[in-house]
Amino acid sequence: MLDAKRIPNAILRLQSACNVGYMVFPMEERKCLKGKNRLICAYGELNYLLEKFGAAEGFFRRILQCPNSDNVEKAMAHIGLGACSDLQGKPDEKEHFEKALELSKKSPVYGNALMRLGLMYVSSSPNWTKELEFFEEYLKLYREGGVYWKKAKFHQMLCYAHVDVAKAKRLFLESGFEKKYPDSGYTKSLRKMLFENNGKKEAVK
Repeated sequence: MLDAKRIPNAILRLQSACNVGYMVFPMEERKCLKGKNRLICAYGELNYLLEKFGAAEGFFRRILQCPNSDNVEKAMAHIGLGACSDLQGKPDEKEHFEKALELSKKSPVYGNALMRLGLMYVSSSPNWTKELEFFEEYLKLYREGGVYWKKAKFHQMLCYAHVDVAKAKRLFLESGFEKKYPDSGYTKSLRKMLFENNGKKEAVK
């Protein structure tokens, strides 16, 4: 899941992919792919990063329509299609991510689907309680240090900063987030929002 999300710049997304070590799916999730689907998915991811969304969607649909694809592989195809829709502003983004969540239960891909849905709500029209459910479920299911853990923890505290500032401060201090990630932009944003803005909230996404 790239930090350059929603920025229409292929170079930034490629740079981000190099920094985190994956394109759309980290290695643990890619292990769920079988046979030709491994290569098809890789082509889909590459075309997504290069902003060739039509080509990317074609590859992800091949996985979705393949009779040999299992539910988890289909979930990954839906995530790929949803990611393409996100950057193109298409209205079916939510439908794809919800389908991915349904198909990926009890698999490594489930965490990706949870994060995609939570971030989608944060980026569109946040009410800060709906999206909180996705981040908190992720944190319950996945161990600290997991691929999306830091992002999920940040967004959990971000949501609470908009509905319960006292709890957000408590989570920030008790989790040792600042000590664990002293140079992170997440840490700097939370500290500014919770302790330096006199209660004024930033629209940090």
